[in-house]
Amino acid sequence: MPGPDDLAHLILPTLAADRRETLRQMYLQGLADGSIRPFLLPQAVLGTFLIPILYLAVPHARLPWLRRARFAVFAAIVAINAHLLLTASSANIAFAYAVGLSAAWGVMWSAALLLWMRPQDDLARVDARAWSGTGARSRASSLAAQDGPIVLNHGNGSAPGSPGPSCIIPSSPNGAGGAGGVHSRKRSDGTVRRRKSVRFTVAPDEDVARKMGEYEYYWQGYPAEASFMTRLGWCTDLVCAFRGCVPNFTRPENPHANEPVNIESIPQVSVAGSKRYTTRAAFYRNKLLLLALDYAVLDACSVLMMQDPYFIIGPLPVPSSSTAPHHLLPPHLARLPYPVLHTYRALLAFAGVLAVLQAVFTLDALVRLSILAPLGLIIRGPRADLWHYPTGFGSLAQVLDKGLLGFWGRWWHQTFRAAFTAPAIALGLSPWPTALIAFVHSGLLHAAGSATSAGRDKTDPRGPFAFFVLAFLGVCVQEALGRALRASGLGPVVFRRRWVRRAGNLAFVVAWLVATQGLFVDDLARGGIWLLEPVPASPLRAMGYGQPGDHWLRWGKAEIVPWWHWGRRWWECGIAL
Repeated sequence: MPGPDDLAHLILPTLAADRRETLRQMYLQGLADGSIRPFLLPQAVLGTFLIPILYLAVPHARLPWLRRARFAVFAAIVAINAHLLLTASSANIAFAYAVGLSAAWGVMWSAALLLWMRPQDDLARVDARAWSGTGARSRASSLAAQDGPIVLNHGNGSAPGSPGPSCIIPSSPNGAGGAGGVHSRKRSDGTVRRRKSVRFTVAPDEDVARKMGEYEYYWQGYPAEASFMTRLGWCTDLVCAFRGCVPNFTRPENPHANEPVNIESIPQVSVAGSKRYTTRAAFYRNKLLLLALDYAVLDACSVLMMQDPYFIIGPLPVPSSSTAPHHLLPPHLARLPYPVLHTYRALLAFAGVLAVLQAVFTLDALVRLSILAPLGLIIRGPRADLWHYPTGFGSLAQVLDKGLLGFWGRWWHQTFRAAFTAPAIALGLSPWPTALIAFVHSGLLHAAGSATSAGRDKTDPRGPFAFFVLAFLGVCVQEALGRALRASGLGPVVFRRRWVRRAGNLAFVVAWLVATQGLFVDDLARGGIWLLEPVPASPLRAMGYGQPGDHWLRWGKAEIVPWWHWGRRWWECGIAL
């Protein structure tokens, strides 16, 4: 925290510009003295993506020594990402934070794929193939004659065998939950009779409906006998699919049997409340509206944050008089009682984080479906279907009904869940240890981002780590309070009335997050993350709501222009982000 003497000469209108220039000079000085290196491509993706993909693209079944070499490969990945974490940075505030996230994620995801899972033996992805036997046209005619026209499935609910693109579905005891299109029926003697579902007449979206007469979806296990390029594509899908949207992390009973997928049973709304789209028109309409809303929220957050020195330099020192406001606080904030000011900052930070994450998820889906898929770049086959792109967040009803557990476990985005829970699943742990391990992983991931922030000289990675570990404690506390209420005489009154139960859950979630968010948000402020310009053009600043001298065009060279970096050695050259 800066001291009073350090801030006495500062004034609010120029504070953000001064802080940005200070961070830029720190970066340039680090480059000059060799203490930091630029965040370079392709080196930045070497340990996170390239090495795992290439290692898994070589079949291990006939090379036992190669399977044992996974420990050495993982050690190399750890070394590469540790070097990235300790040395790399960027003049761009977002990329500086992403250095730590990328390095930590590379280690966690590689550990999941190389140590905790056996992808070549246990995993499969959804792929499409032409109908075999009677041919595509006769197959389509047969479907139409027997079952009527192919229609879109607008229903809700979940069904066994669904690929479940919006969440990772635990395997059911008999394996039906991950068998995709294979239904199980138990006989009286306890054995299981399996029946394949191969006749699909209900499409989950219009993309699938167009293909159903000519193609079928099936589980493609690791293609060990296929060409290297086919294996490379399979492994690229695996390593790049964090949420398990393409590969099936539920481990089908026989991932190499190429069994059909019950694609018609994909729910329109998942258990967590994540929604998928059935038409391209609905997809684009909702995504563009959401992007416009996020843009407006981010613009408002940026303007409001730059009026509060807390979001520019971090927590302010306590003034000499406990009743006197800090000289940097504007009048409308200086008159607020501290609890109100603290809550205002917490809600503003939450709105900013939520809007930027939603904007990133929305842009990612739009770019994939609108640009990459039509050009045939990376996104091909089933990866270009609508059902792969559900909403990034669940339903707020999960928060109201399940409290803090629903907030983190179902409503909040589950992008990294597969890696966070892989150790616990491999060890067969119960839900509570699994949740603890997931929160520890999340804390380590965000602590790494803190360590590489643009203002890392003032950050403390222990803060973000403690925030996520305390989130697990909050879940435990709320569960304990719920059990205590059920055991008391108030239980029937509280749990019988839905609105009372929901109000209590919401109140606990807000209170816990406001009480603990300082560990995370204060660190983001010290690291300069709120100085990031989230929008290229600011309508609010164009209308005069910014600081004096603010231009409505917000992005400069540091935000949009990567540059080529020449190093002393060839492997130190690359595109600097």
